[in-house]
This record gives sequence, C-alpha cells and structure tokens, in this order.
Amino acid sequence: MTADPKQQISVDSSRGSSTYSVQEIASILGISNKSAYKLCEQNCFVCKRIGRIIRINKKSFEDWLNNPPE
Repeated sequence: MTADPKQQISVDSSRGSSTYSVQEIASILGISNKSAYKLCEQNCFVCKRIGRIIRINKKSFEDWLNNPPE
C-alpha cells in the first residue's frame, strides 16, 4: 500500500521551524508563560498538543498578531 502524495507532509529544515513554542510566543508578546498558555486555551491561533508539548503555527500566530480583533 502506497501513501497518497497529496497527504504527505514534508519538512524543509533549511527554512526553519514552522511553529513556535509557548515560551517563544510569551517572549515575543512580552507576557508570562502562564498568560501565553491562556491564549492557547482561548484558541486565538492554531495550537497543537503533542504529548505534553504545545506548538503554535507560525502563520496563524503572526496573522493574529498583525490583525488584532476590533
């Protein structure tokens, strides 16, 4: 059985990571880690939990950061 090429995800490590950690967004926003976790819980941007680790989609976060709700 072969995988459908449309469903394969390739990671280009030369371009860097496509996600932020909670600590990274806390640093970017100048807030505490606890506040950053609360933003993740509020679904302000796309977050995925992988075991105990939460990763935040960079594009989603940057869109949210550059286009705040009115």
